[in-house]
Amino acid sequence: LHHPEADPDPPRTLIEESQNPAESMVDRPMVFFLNGRDKWRYTPAERLLYSYRVGDREWSPFLGSAVITLRDLRPGSHRLEVRTMDRNLNVDPEPGVFEFSVLVPWYQETRLVVISLMALVVVVFFAGLAFNRHRRLGRSYAEVERIVALRTRQLEQANEVLLHSQKMNALGTLAAGIAHDFNNILSIIKGSAQIIEAHPRDTDKVHTRVNRIKTVVDQGAAIVKTMLGFSRNSDHKAAPCQVEEIVAETVGLLGDRFTRGMDLKVEAEPGLPAVMGVKDHIQQMLLNLIFNAADAMDHRGEVVLRIGRMKKVPGRVVLPPAAAEEYVFLSVVDHGCGITPEILTRIFEPFFTTKALSSRRGTGLGLSMVYELAANLGFGLMVVSETGKGSTFTLILPAASGAQERVTGETTRGETSAPG
Repeated sequence: LHHPEADPDPPRTLIEESQNPAESMVDRPMVFFLNGRDKWRYTPAERLLYSYRVGDREWSPFLGSAVITLRDLRPGSHRLEVRTMDRNLNVDPEPGVFEFSVLVPWYQETRLVVISLMALVVVVFFAGLAFNRHRRLGRSYAEVERIVALRTRQLEQANEVLLHSQKMNALGTLAAGIAHDFNNILSIIKGSAQIIEAHPRDTDKVHTRVNRIKTVVDQGAAIVKTMLGFSRNSDHKAAPCQVEEIVAETVGLLGDRFTRGMDLKVEAEPGLPAVMGVKDHIQQMLLNLIFNAADAMDHRGEVVLRIGRMKKVPGRVVLPPAAAEEYVFLSVVDHGCGITPEILTRIFEPFFTTKALSSRRGTGLGLSMVYELAANLGFGLMVVSETGKGSTFTLILPAASGAQERVTGETTRGETSAPG
């Protein structure tokens, strides 16, 4: 029973978002709660009728239930429209609208599954590439390390051969000077023997000549011993060394006239500390520097060897020495032609020589060997040269830690200034 004249206004449709699901899975039914209100409350809310449709479907009949259940909805976004009618047949002209979504599980989404499988294939492919590359790189690194180790051993062996070759070349250079000393020794022995043979009954003359023969034989034995020690391969073990003793032995090896027209002068500060090094290597560096100085003066003039203390390393060194509280310097000074600034930067390069076009023809390995040996022993190296005035090559040797300085009865002189 209705009275249109008593209730001409249509009711309003209400769909509360908080009470209704905005999305759901495709296999699950969706339940929606509806609500409406008559303007003047002529029709109670529980007696209102509802009609709905999803999308463009047909409107459902008006039903008295405020709860609707939707099933078998396709995946995607949907639009639910609801109209409310009161008992006087007044229908809401503006339906209530509620939008919701129906979702598909990821394992049922064909495109997503295909994309996931493709992504998995790509990941596995690139992972395989990365693993294969890592394995190849590992093999390459192992091969490189093997080759480097092999080349290192070969280089060490070549250095040993080169070092020994340089020592033997130096011995060849020494031979000319030493031959003169041995000729003198043989002449004395021969002359003494002739005098003894001529005066066998003169006891004083025989005794004097025998003593002279013993003296020169000892001198010859000392020269031979020094040469054998120099030519023999060293065990390369560093030990405390006295630079003055090495210099004295080297000067004795060279003889009074190691080359005609050349004089060798030693200026040594007394009471110097010991240094850690290899005696044979220090002697070889010294010989190379002396021969280089003699060549610079065309084998005429004076080579000066200066030995002294050094507290602080100069700032213009070619090769810095190992850190130490005190140093001993060994300088070889010549008054030859000097070295031009253009050549000075290259003198320690292997096989670089300025004698290639001269009659002396050097190998270019002498100074390079000095540099290598100094670097291996932790020694410093300094060069000061002025064109037309000469050059000074200085070895800077760190004092041995804990080495006892030799105490002499001489009065200690002031500290010798650094060369150059």
